[in-house]
Amino acid sequence: MDEIENKYEIPQNCALLVVPSVNSEVWSYMGTAVRTQEMRLQRVLRLMGSSITEFARDLEEGNVTTSQQDVMGMMCNAHFEINCICKNAIRPNIHPKFAGLCKPSNIQLL
Repeated sequence: MDEIENKYEIPQNCALLVVPSVNSEVWSYMGTAVRTQEMRLQRVLRLMGSSITEFARDLEEGNVTTSQQDVMGMMCNAHFEINCICKNAIRPNIHPKFAGLCKPSNIQLL
């Protein structure tokens, strides 16, 4: 899967599709279970970001069907939702030393 993923890199102008990384010092204080879950979700986000990017490249300008628009919207929303799940999973497990670095979340998942 890595070989395929590398063929479809996320462009720099698609910052919202780039998987955010956890600060290395914060990462070192996180428990193994949380880090494992985060790495798995980051992998899914990378695959989704690459898929969304390539799907968008394949769309014909001016000839996008309603179903293609719907699929793109669903994929982007799923990417966003998984990113929120990552943040919400890390926040309660963060070392108190770094708690002040976390922005309060105004986003509520459905």
